[in-house]
Amino acid sequence: LVTGVAGFAGRHLAEHLTAANDHVIGLVRTPPDAECAAWAADLGVDLLSWDVGEMDEPPQPVARRLTEFAPECIYHLAAISVPGRCGTDAPNHGARATNVYGAARVVRFAGGCAPRVRIVFVSSSKVYGPMPLGAAEVAETAPPSPRGGYAISKVEAEQAVRRAADEAGGEDGIARAFQHAGPRQRLPMRLAEWSEQIAQRVPQIIVRTRKAVIDLTDVRDVVRAYRLLAERGVAGEVYNVGSGT
Repeated sequence: LVTGVAGFAGRHLAEHLTAANDHVIGLVRTPPDAECAAWAADLGVDLLSWDVGEMDEPPQPVARRLTEFAPECIYHLAAISVPGRCGTDAPNHGARATNVYGAARVVRFAGGCAPRVRIVFVSSSKVYGPMPLGAAEVAETAPPSPRGGYAISKVEAEQAVRRAADEAGGEDGIARAFQHAGPRQRLPMRLAEWSEQIAQRVPQIIVRTRKAVIDLTDVRDVVRAYRLLAERGVAGEVYNVGSGT
């Protein structure tokens, strides 16, 4: 089960899973448009609609299908993932409803469908907070020091997923993903924003800052890491997902 399957990383993950002969079902927030429906049909992926930020449980037809499917693994990607939409100093209502409560709802429900379900919760490197220039690689043992609504919501979501997994008898693993880019990434993400300007041949490329230093990975490698965590990750552990550079 892939939540947020219609998103940037979600689509790449579904493509990787189906290429590995996994049977995939996907959750989307609202009924898919024609383009998304056609993409899913080509892959052989069923799409189910459940707004996890608003509804405690899925609609009855969706609940029946999920129960019938009985997922062995949940890849939970569904989230408001643009930090600017999550609140400045603390998570706003939408970020907390979707990123935190929504994650717990999915884990609790899916745990009732399939005992010992494996959960790969996609968190973010932003939970560590800003790193000073020249700092060594941040280890998974570093204490979270989130700043801003998005990062705080991801820390709260990690905690909520752990509690829900314990209640449901599932095995959780946390993937703290560093920045990733690749085909089909959309605005306002950084590389997509630059690429858009280059494609339009603007006379001057506008960037938000020239001081940012990031660990950047191709999204197709990132989703391979998620599947590897589902197969080989140790339950209850946290894993950084990035290039290490």
